[in-house]
Order: sequence, then C-alpha cells, then structure tokens
Amino acid sequence: MELASLYSLSKTLLRLITKTPETDLLLPSFLVAFVVWGGLFFLQGLGIFLLAKRRGISGGIIAFVPILNMFYLGAILGEIRLAGYKISNWGLFVMFAQALSVLLNLLMLATEFYLFGVQGAVTVWDFEGGVVGYQFPDMNTFWGKAAVWIYEYGNFFLSMADVIYQIIIFIFLFFLLKKWSVSRYVVWSIILLFVPITRYVILFLACVRESRMPARE
Repeated sequence: MELASLYSLSKTLLRLITKTPETDLLLPSFLVAFVVWGGLFFLQGLGIFLLAKRRGISGGIIAFVPILNMFYLGAILGEIRLAGYKISNWGLFVMFAQALSVLLNLLMLATEFYLFGVQGAVTVWDFEGGVVGYQFPDMNTFWGKAAVWIYEYGNFFLSMADVIYQIIIFIFLFFLLKKWSVSRYVVWSIILLFVPITRYVILFLACVRESRMPARE
C-alpha cells in the first residue's frame, strides 16, 4: 500500500534529518505521509471524477472513496480480455486486494504504535546506524504477546498481500492504458510497476486525457 511506503520513507528521512530516535517520530512520520498521500489520492480522484462527469456516469463522488474508487473506475473502463477470458470489471479484484492490503497495513501500524508509543519498546542500533533488533517490554498478557508476534512476523504476510495487490493493480492499469490508447503505454506500465506511487499522477493524466475523447464502445 502506498501510504505505508510513504510512512516508512518519511520515518527514515525524518530520523536522518532530525537525528531523533525513531520511536519519537511515529506520529510526525504518519502525518507527513498522510498529507502527501492525501494530496495524491485527491488528484487521482479528481481525474476519475472528471472522466465520469464527462461520460455522464452517476456516482462521481465514489472517485474520492478509497478502495471503492477502483471498482468504480473498473466499471467506467468496462470489459477487458485476459488470457482469452472476458472480465467485466477487473476493478473488483483490485478492490478486494486493496482492502486486504489496507487491513494488514493498519494492523501493523496499530501494533507499532502500541509497542513503541504506548509500551515503550525501543529499537536497538549498531554503531553504523543499522537496526540490530528490538527490545520489547516484558508483556505476559495474551494481547502483549500477540502484538510482539504480529510485529515480528506480520511483515511476511503483509509483503505477500502487497505483492498480490501490486500484480493485480498493475494488470488493471496496463489494460486501462492500453484500452485508452495511451501513447507508450508499455513504458508507463513499467514505471507503474517499479514506482507504484506514480500511479496517482499517471492515472490522473490518463483520465483527463480520456475525458476529452469520444466515448469508446
């Protein structure tokens, strides 16, 4: 999920710039990431909204609703063909994959805030600034042990969910750019694959461009 990636990046950058312990940067990092993500998300939603309005499609406000907006965009895009199969709305698969990724990211974020912000866990660093491990407080309760387990092993499940999500949304956006005859759509798709955060801007531009075209069959 892009918000989680921005959160991790902002936390690293703020730590390097301010020389502040990572545990003191959880909330500031999240706020910075949320503001940046919110601006990009609004830009993407604006593109979808303008396209829906130009096409005379109702429910344009859904363009600004996380997760549901991909299903809405899929409905606008229409049928695609994948490996010989007709798929009426690929946005449905994107929606479910995104929902799973969001839930796991929120679980990991809540666990991190609980362990480091509430319980006082600390990150152990080496002399070169690398992470050696984590020192957790003695928590013998069920929820305490569960939180430590989630933080230590949850990233594996989160990585798997994110890989699935990135593959599904890549397929969706590849066919979207191809169907809308976007110039150099293969190049744009490769950029989307390796720099997922660019999809907000690319999708905005693609929707604005498509809104100026005659409706496709």
